[in-house]
Amino acid sequence: MTPMTPKITRRGLFKIIAGFMPTVLVGRAPSPTAAPPTPTLRKVFLAAAYIAGFRYYDGMQAEVLAALRIGGELVLRRQLDNPHDPNAITIFTQDGHKLGYVPRIENLTPATIADQNVPLGADIVAVAPDAPPWERVRVHVYQQIADVPAAAGTQTPDQPPKRLAMPAAAGMPPPPAQPVDLNAAAEQRVRWYSQYVEEVDDGLRLTPPRGNRDVCSCCGYPTLETGICPLCWWTDDGEADLYEADHINCGANAGYSLTEARTNFHLRLTTRRPDDPHSRFDASPSVIAAKRGMIAAFDRMREVENDATVRGLWYAVYHAEDQLDALLEAKITQESPT
Repeated sequence: MTPMTPKITRRGLFKIIAGFMPTVLVGRAPSPTAAPPTPTLRKVFLAAAYIAGFRYYDGMQAEVLAALRIGGELVLRRQLDNPHDPNAITIFTQDGHKLGYVPRIENLTPATIADQNVPLGADIVAVAPDAPPWERVRVHVYQQIADVPAAAGTQTPDQPPKRLAMPAAAGMPPPPAQPVDLNAAAEQRVRWYSQYVEEVDDGLRLTPPRGNRDVCSCCGYPTLETGICPLCWWTDDGEADLYEADHINCGANAGYSLTEARTNFHLRLTTRRPDDPHSRFDASPSVIAAKRGMIAAFDRMREVENDATVRGLWYAVYHAEDQLDALLEAKITQESPT
């Protein structure tokens, strides 16, 4: 990849202010002998919307509508066989009454996340019995992030929460016990995007809505519009492309190899060290949710050929990137001297 001169953007500003350093973690720590703490699920906001199709379902029944209260929790279910919307998500009350759907304009990111076996839910934030049916109930859709409390003697308060794998769907085989070849996985993503761009150039596929971009050398996803990857924080200074993956870089990624950075990204969705002062930002539930949404959209692109579906997935990527930009801007504003 041709070396790039990073533009001064919010991401670049954060690099300058905070002293960017990628994270390296060469392997998983051995499992503790004591029983692991019980995980809790934290809600991470994804979308706000009125329930679509409300007029056609059980919410029009007086007793069902009367039972809906602000703060009430609703059940979301992915409807993969919906003939009208491949991203359909149905909304039910706790006792099984169907209320409608997450609107099509808001359901792409939640559906993409749900397809990775991440649980979703919704809270009622407004109920207006006298409003038109399409504005009677407004909800906040969220995903649930597994959060584990620190076990005694194993984690200090300064350490970020550990990234947990969500449970596999029923009938799915357990993940393989052998280590994943992260270098090969990243290279496969690079090859996929190279082929995708060739097909775009040949007129066989539509150009992404915001145009083509470059692939990050570390995570392998097409994220680069500036010199810093917004997904993994690896800096594309061109040096890493000149050497083997185990080469220790001396430029913007000084002291770290691609192999080490990829390992850490696989475990924690960032190349930063756990003791880096900015790892708290990387481990925050909102940042993790946005990154998981982006990764899920990219991975799904590799599985589909329909350009309309791919285009929708690109918008899910852009939405996640905008979320990360906003979170980073808020962090910089909070830390800036007044």
